[in-house]
Amino acid sequence: MPDQKETADILADMPEEQLKLFVNENRDSAVLNVGIKHLEAEELQDFIARMEAYVSDNRPEGIDATVTGKSVLDVEMVTALTTGRYKMTLLGMGLVFMVLLLIYRHPVKAFIPLLPILFIVGWSGGMMYLFDINYTPLTATLGALIIGIGTEFTILIMERFYEERRKGSERREAIITANQKIGKAIFASAFTTIGGFSALLVSDFVILSNFGMMTLVNISFALISTIIVLPAILMLFDRFVHTKGGKESESETIMG
Repeated sequence: MPDQKETADILADMPEEQLKLFVNENRDSAVLNVGIKHLEAEELQDFIARMEAYVSDNRPEGIDATVTGKSVLDVEMVTALTTGRYKMTLLGMGLVFMVLLLIYRHPVKAFIPLLPILFIVGWSGGMMYLFDINYTPLTATLGALIIGIGTEFTILIMERFYEERRKGSERREAIITANQKIGKAIFASAFTTIGGFSALLVSDFVILSNFGMMTLVNISFALISTIIVLPAILMLFDRFVHTKGGKESESETIMG
């Protein structure tokens, strides 16, 4: 960096109008523009970190220097979206688990509705990578959104499954009945939601359009996960959930 005398000479040779772009009127703050080529997010983040280290090690005594600008803001936004997305998703799943635990008072039964949602979150990230869709302030909220919508579907199927189990039905029979009785309602709810968000696809604003497309994809995944994945989970974890059936059901019938 130039010393104070060199800096004064440079400023003296600059036209006043151009000088205002780099130095304020009090001559106590200045801006140094650095032109860089286009870099991907990780490369840009590494470049800014190295620049900050260089400025910190080489700035003159008594002068404060900060690396800023659009590139720095872009890196901060990407970092915030990435870390915030994980925190929102984990926090959302944790809160839903706590609520279900208070209602069911059974950790396995509270965990079952959330397990298919974990698959959806992973599938959603894979689809975004496949279609080269970047995370934005809207798409970063998809994790929390799908937790709310997907958990509703899984709870309905699970409740009907254990209702049939309490009546004495076998696991396979109970899940078939649950899908037959509740499946139509879930399909109707999913398709109406898909129809509503489909309007975003025609938006000229790319961020809204991508958000609409990923919402449709996630709701479709929620539907597939509820109808196909959840039954297997219920069959697998049913042994850990105590249900009333068999002899208890027969006793209730005799007493009646």
